[in-house]
Amino acid sequence: MADIEEIFSEVVEALSSPGFFDSEFPHTEIIDTHVSKVFLTGIHVFKLKKPVDYGFLNFSSLAQRRDACVREVELNRRTTEGIYIGVVSVIFSEGTYKLSNIDDPSAVEYLVHMKRLPQESMLDERLKNGTFTDSMADDLGAKIADFHLSAKTGQHISNVAGYEGMKTNVEENFSQLIPYIGNTLSRGVYDEISEYARAFMEKRKRLFTQRATDQFTRDVHGDLRTEQISITDDGVISILDCIEFNDRMRWIDTAADLAFILMDLEHKDNKYLADILLGSYFQKALDSNIAELLNFYKCYRAVVRGKIESFRVDDQSMTKSEIEEISVRARSYFELARQYAHDRVEQEIILIGGLMGTGKTTLADLVSKDMGYVRISTDEVRKNQLGLSPETRKYDNYGEGIYDTATNKATYETLYSIASDNLKKGHSIVVDASFSDKGERQRFYSLGEALNLPTKFVLCVAPDQVIKRRLLDREKLGVGASDGRFDIYEQQKKNYDDFDRSTEQYIEIDTNHEKSHTFYKLFSMLDDHSF
Repeated sequence: MADIEEIFSEVVEALSSPGFFDSEFPHTEIIDTHVSKVFLTGIHVFKLKKPVDYGFLNFSSLAQRRDACVREVELNRRTTEGIYIGVVSVIFSEGTYKLSNIDDPSAVEYLVHMKRLPQESMLDERLKNGTFTDSMADDLGAKIADFHLSAKTGQHISNVAGYEGMKTNVEENFSQLIPYIGNTLSRGVYDEISEYARAFMEKRKRLFTQRATDQFTRDVHGDLRTEQISITDDGVISILDCIEFNDRMRWIDTAADLAFILMDLEHKDNKYLADILLGSYFQKALDSNIAELLNFYKCYRAVVRGKIESFRVDDQSMTKSEIEEISVRARSYFELARQYAHDRVEQEIILIGGLMGTGKTTLADLVSKDMGYVRISTDEVRKNQLGLSPETRKYDNYGEGIYDTATNKATYETLYSIASDNLKKGHSIVVDASFSDKGERQRFYSLGEALNLPTKFVLCVAPDQVIKRRLLDREKLGVGASDGRFDIYEQQKKNYDDFDRSTEQYIEIDTNHEKSHTFYKLFSMLDDHSF
């Protein structure tokens, strides 16, 4: 009886012959990957899995290849419509190989049968041709968010995808890269990336654990790259080729899944479109704190791609020029990973205070969206505890009504409680409040000391005429949760406790500039200032 390798070779030869799949399109294009032979006809694709065993992937038996084909179709139908037609078998009958149904008992191989998509619709091709538009990026972000929201979760997934599982994946990466130090990456880059990843995981352990508890670990895609995504001219998005062969690589944090496509776009010099995709994802995904982990996961994904390219350097069939091209690509991924490794590692508390109209809320929103920090606002907390919507206007006199001493005290008590709870879950926080009372400022400084976390106070300031214009505009438009008005501004100013630099460390920022200018200046000041 012929062995597996011999039968496989014969099947490949038969499937490669002109007209085997489609007499109208006798020419069959063949793509060879490390796990599959892919046969492309005019309108169809047939994928044959190789009888290989890489440890993390085992297709060595016919039954395993059949199961993998079935899983591939089932899983990829989650993110496509009408693309994955089904699974067919290859049989040997009357002296030749033929296609049959999946249940044919004489099957010698199995194929995934797909509809062929136009090459120009693939996202990597669109990027090359400049046809990936802003609206497509927006739609893709929403598509990924919808998929993540509907993806399965549960304790069995959380057990695999939590802190310990991710730590195993990270350490596996770095152990497998050791033979390539001095070739596709330098010792310095290896040390910088590995030290960052290990420090992040150790110092943010509670955050990984909390996200698993909150079921942000799900059965997602696992290989979300531009080569796997099709966007037709009429806007139909198909996300193909998820990882079907190893649950561990697909049962991951949604942040790890999203980070792959963001990293891939940024590697291809398309950060602008990556940011549009991310913004769209934020609007739908109900996961406002995902950004706190994105740089870590983008670093991880870049390392994975660099590692895979490094593996290819060992292929003896490659020419010298091909190996050099692969090495350059591997090094580019590691360099990108090194850039991501400059991300903040420490959990921290950022307090943004100041008088009404000085831009506290705007800055807190920008910090929260950019870094994924939990944003907590006195304006929102105050109205929430009174059963009011944030948009409800309450134009009470200064120190009266919902702004009297008792309500202020209760508001800051709740603010402190929410902040403490989120910090204990591993989140960094940004608190938007006036902090006019020195005692309340000291209370938050003490919270940081108790949890051994850095606390950074940002005092927002602006000229009186700028504040007056902002408050009048806000009152006219009726937007936001703040009820600040210029007629009570002077009273707040008189009652604001001065800062004592001997006991309070803070930075002061003038917000009388464009939002983007103020935002980047703030980050520069936070990085440069020693708290």
